[in-house]
Amino acid sequence: MSRNFHFEWRTALLAAILLPVMISLGFWQLRRADENRELMRMAEQRRQLPPLALTGSIVGQLGQGTADEKVQRWHLQQVSVQGQWLDRVFLLENQLHEGRNGYHVIGVMRLDEGRHVLVNRGWIVAPALRSDFPVVPATVPAAVESGELYVSSQVLQENPVYAENGWPRRIGKLSVPGLANELGLDVLPVILRLREGSPSALVTQWPVVNIAPEKNIAYAIQWFAMSVALVLFYLFLSFRRETKSDVINEVTHG
Repeated sequence: MSRNFHFEWRTALLAAILLPVMISLGFWQLRRADENRELMRMAEQRRQLPPLALTGSIVGQLGQGTADEKVQRWHLQQVSVQGQWLDRVFLLENQLHEGRNGYHVIGVMRLDEGRHVLVNRGWIVAPALRSDFPVVPATVPAAVESGELYVSSQVLQENPVYAENGWPRRIGKLSVPGLANELGLDVLPVILRLREGSPSALVTQWPVVNIAPEKNIAYAIQWFAMSVALVLFYLFLSFRRETKSDVINEVTHG
């Protein structure tokens, strides 16, 4: 028996909906790969530059421009800072390091200009029981700390941080405006991430991107492969072998 094309509208509709979505997701992953490569290139360049002292005019410039302009200008900028540590500590939950659950320790430093900066000191392991708090090592008073500014559209958004009462205070997400509201202080629109070797740093292995460009490309290939598989599956269902009953029906209704 021969194979003939049999149009089935439900199968065709499903394929027409899924195919553009899969192809779009593949191209989106390719764009993400390009963006992540650019971020990694920018990080490599900025990490080679001498740090800026976070004082005076630099502090004033941090608040200028839109959120996108702040990200473009200041993200991963290397800085040094000296100020007074406050006795206020936030613990950012659900942070993994080498397969172990823990917290990022977010401290607060008061600068000479009277403004404050949130400082991510790094990772610390979580106790076995959630009811227990980790023992956070003390900061080094009056020391010059060094690191890089972390600026993203996410951390600049006005979002509640779902903080608990008391100190240290657990939080579920990182939002500069949200933490500023919790503190009731004038806070710079950045997060300072301490680098390894800074006096008050903990475990500080900061990834530049969440997903490596190679993984983005692998995901793109998967989406394109699934698109091809969808087309082949649709054709397989549509071109089916003609049976004797099909021939009889054609003759009967012909």
